[in-house]
Amino acid sequence: MRRQSDGSLVLTGFGIFREIGNQVMRSQHQNFQTGTKESAVYIAPSQDLGQAQFNSEIYSLGMVCIQALTGRTVESLSNLREKDNQESFWHKETEANPKLIEILDRMVDADSKQRYQSVRSVLSNLADWETGSVE
Repeated sequence: MRRQSDGSLVLTGFGIFREIGNQVMRSQHQNFQTGTKESAVYIAPSQDLGQAQFNSEIYSLGMVCIQALTGRTVESLSNLREKDNQESFWHKETEANPKLIEILDRMVDADSKQRYQSVRSVLSNLADWETGSVE
């Protein structure tokens, strides 16, 4: 979406894709199952339990980034999410900078209190890493 106030592009509304899929399938008179295991990979665990937090979208974006870095399919990521050790599964599958891996791990922390609380914090850590302020 493009924010009207400053024209910036903003990534938001991961849940909307499920609803769009529902509407398309209904218009074609087909059954479409919502809440599939594959789409759940992008949904923060607390949001999946009906307890969305302000930082749930940060989780979603982190999972998209991990998928891009590893090249894993949604189904493959979904199967791995079911395991308790979610963050370490992908470390071996990328040559990303350890600081970037640390930032992404925090973005997808299952505990919403441990996850970044704002996009500004994520951007700040990325900027610090980019400028070399953080080892």
